[in-house]
Amino acid sequence: GYDLHEALTIAARATAGVKPANLPYQVFILWERSFREATRGSYSGIVAAAVVATVAVVIGFTFSDLESGVSGVQNRFGSVFFTQLFFSFFGLQACTLWYLDRDRLDRERASKLYHVLAYFTSKASSYLWWYCLIVPAIYVAIVYPLIGFQASISKFMTFYLCTAASTAAASAVSLICLSITSTFASGISLAAIFITVLQMYAGFLQRRDAIPSGLRWLTDVSPFAHAFAAMISSEFTGLETTVDATGFDALTVDGGIWPKQFSVDPTKLEHNVQMLALVACFAWILALIPLWLQWYRVKKGDCLRAIIYRKDPGCSTSLEAPSWVSARTKGSAALVWKDLHAMLPNSTTLYDGMNGIVQAGRPLAVLGPSGCGKTTLLSCLAGEVTRTKCDVTVYLNRHRIARSKLRRTVGYVRQDDALHPELTVSEAISFAVALRMPHSSRKVCQERVRWTIGRLGLEGVANSKVGGHKFRGISGGECRRTAVGVELSVARGVLALDEPTSGLDSETALSLGHLLAELAAEGCILLASMHQPSPELLANFSDTLVLGTYGRVAYFGATTSLPTYISPLRQLHPEGGYGTASDVLLDIISGDHADEAFKLYKVAEEKGDMEDEIQSALTASPGEEIMEVKAATVPPIRVQLIQLLLREMRIQRSLATYTYFEAAIAGVLLGMTYFQMSMRLAGVISRLGLVFAVHCTLGMQALQGLLAWREGYTSFRRERAAGYYYTGTFVIAKVVMDAILLRVGPPALMCCIVYLLAGLQPGREAVCCLGFCLASFVASTFCLALGATAPRSGAVLPLAVLLILLFLLIGGPLLATQQGVLRNVSIFRASFNMLSANEMRGMVFKFDPEGVVTTLGERSGEDWMTDLGIQDNPVHEEVGWLLGWSFFYVLFAWLVLTLQSVNWPSFSFRGCCVHAVASEEHAQKREIGRRTSTASE
Repeated sequence: GYDLHEALTIAARATAGVKPANLPYQVFILWERSFREATRGSYSGIVAAAVVATVAVVIGFTFSDLESGVSGVQNRFGSVFFTQLFFSFFGLQACTLWYLDRDRLDRERASKLYHVLAYFTSKASSYLWWYCLIVPAIYVAIVYPLIGFQASISKFMTFYLCTAASTAAASAVSLICLSITSTFASGISLAAIFITVLQMYAGFLQRRDAIPSGLRWLTDVSPFAHAFAAMISSEFTGLETTVDATGFDALTVDGGIWPKQFSVDPTKLEHNVQMLALVACFAWILALIPLWLQWYRVKKGDCLRAIIYRKDPGCSTSLEAPSWVSARTKGSAALVWKDLHAMLPNSTTLYDGMNGIVQAGRPLAVLGPSGCGKTTLLSCLAGEVTRTKCDVTVYLNRHRIARSKLRRTVGYVRQDDALHPELTVSEAISFAVALRMPHSSRKVCQERVRWTIGRLGLEGVANSKVGGHKFRGISGGECRRTAVGVELSVARGVLALDEPTSGLDSETALSLGHLLAELAAEGCILLASMHQPSPELLANFSDTLVLGTYGRVAYFGATTSLPTYISPLRQLHPEGGYGTASDVLLDIISGDHADEAFKLYKVAEEKGDMEDEIQSALTASPGEEIMEVKAATVPPIRVQLIQLLLREMRIQRSLATYTYFEAAIAGVLLGMTYFQMSMRLAGVISRLGLVFAVHCTLGMQALQGLLAWREGYTSFRRERAAGYYYTGTFVIAKVVMDAILLRVGPPALMCCIVYLLAGLQPGREAVCCLGFCLASFVASTFCLALGATAPRSGAVLPLAVLLILLFLLIGGPLLATQQGVLRNVSIFRASFNMLSANEMRGMVFKFDPEGVVTTLGERSGEDWMTDLGIQDNPVHEEVGWLLGWSFFYVLFAWLVLTLQSVNWPSFSFRGCCVHAVASEEHAQKREIGRRTSTASE
């Protein structure tokens, strides 16, 4: 409510007077609205602060009690770099907050309520003061004393200012990526890649002087490089450290030598702080340009009118309809529901014991205003109700159908079309046919697919992808017909369609209405909900059900009788009864005279006729053939696996191409960055930085699978409820195909490129390639498990990024410890140990830290691994850890998805009473053998 009030207030202020409001005034009123929204309607800022405070406590205790030796030096570097890493990805929060406001910006900008510069300034200021000033202050206030950094006001302020500025810069980079892409998923993925690249050149993973000259400019433009240089210069200046070298006594050196090992000059502290502020400000200026020019808008050309394919009269001889179509007309068929009660999650009750019937050959149109319960009615009859409590008795061909059987008997076509965008029309229908006809030959299945495509007029787009928000595919009408074809092709005797004509033009909607009427004439029991159909469209439906508020019935009878029925009600219409019969009735039940319309139906002849039809449909005539209803059975596991593997291969083919390209680019970039590493102290730093950068890349690459998994979750829920496959086979097929296409080839390609360019030890390529592949696989299974836990939540992606960063912290070179449970929790510990030990085992490095004149001799790779907390375990042990974690996450994902697909019974005293009364009444009716009178009911 307050959002509309604020919009009207802004419009009134912007249009007041002869001249438009000046820019500072626009900024003020927009900032006022942003501040009110942040404090009233959303708790995202408080949640973000709580998460950051929790992470600060964990980091503080993890790196507490800093020593003066090499371990203390490592923990200081690790804590500083993790702070930069955490807040750089924390800046992805800008994608979420700005994307949610994009549609409103376009509407208000088109109305010329304000200048886009005023919007950007007010939005940026409201975002920066909390997420880039207050939240980093909370983190620094907790972390700084817990870790035990040098107690100095100037050093504390340097730490805080660098953290705040790097957060602001990361937010600007995220906003730039979001503003040049049309979707949230593309924007946040691109932002994660850019931030990973900028962190790679932040100075910790590779020395500046070791980076090829052609790539050193990335260090200059990376805000994290300046922040890292300023923070370690501030911390190590004035600090004394102790170095132990093989064959030498312990040596006390000034802390200023340690930044020099990373090509950082401690005397340029102020310069780095100034450059950080300059880069952050410049990034925010760049973020305004794509937002101003609206680069995020999808450029659409002139859309050609979709060709409406109609049934060719001569095609019936070339391709005969399946036997199940004509078999329906051999016996009477009707769907009957009695005593329907429903309760929404907000405790609103619907229908109040409504009865109804849909007969074969007589399609039913369900009309009503928004919120009257049209979709809930179809969901109850299809057995798809989840959060809504439904109590109803359903009969199909005089057989009472249990809810579990009903979900596999009724074909439910939802309004949002649960079709995967990467599949073609033919592939989507073929998948359903293959699982519903597992014992049929391939020829029979292909004929069924061809018949369905031809019957629905989809020949022209049979090999076109469905498409979605990422890319344009088939038209809206073709998408609806494809969704109908998926249910029609698998021999569903009952079809329920939720607003199939919504969003279609009049010609396409009328064509779809003709098709539905033809399907009903062929023996299909069909009902469809519609909002406000045209008279020509409504004429395709034999019966009409009109629902009002709380699911109350205003009319249930023949469509042709509707004009006569509403004649007494036309005088109640606000416009004198002008308009079509359905529109007049919908206007009346939406106005002040709705109760008169509901009272008229209770005593109308149409209600008695409907009750007579229900009684007749439930009573068999002598010698009448009754169609037996058989629910669809789950196909064999072998068939499930084959079809699911084929579909996953088709779905992930475009993602696989992109992943291979991304792996090649990442491999070249990493190989050139760490080109031919030396055998000195700088070589030790470079090798550990390379392994850490590889894990960062593979971890962020696995997030793409998380986004792809969220897109297919809706279709999984519906296909699983319809009995297409088991949850276990779905998880196995998804994991196997993901591993084959994305977790073997791309990491192996990256490994080969990195191995050649970086000059790693020859003869150890197999272990290195295995480590790359297993690290990618375990990250992918972790994202699968996390996505299964909350597939529709917007917090899953930030949570996945946070957990991957924590795994990198405790499993990589940032933390100097070998023992403890903390190390074993990380999914990357085993792969990091395996790759690091595989490279450093048997090597000897010259210990020549910059700034120390004394020669310290040489140190073996084993000595460095001991000092840095890297364990040289057998390869099979590390492989066992990685496979064990992967199996655990796969098992966890299967368990969560299985529990989500179970309908847990909820005890309802009212529902039990209603069910008991309904059962008793039905028994009395059956014993007496006649219909109970309306007054008695």
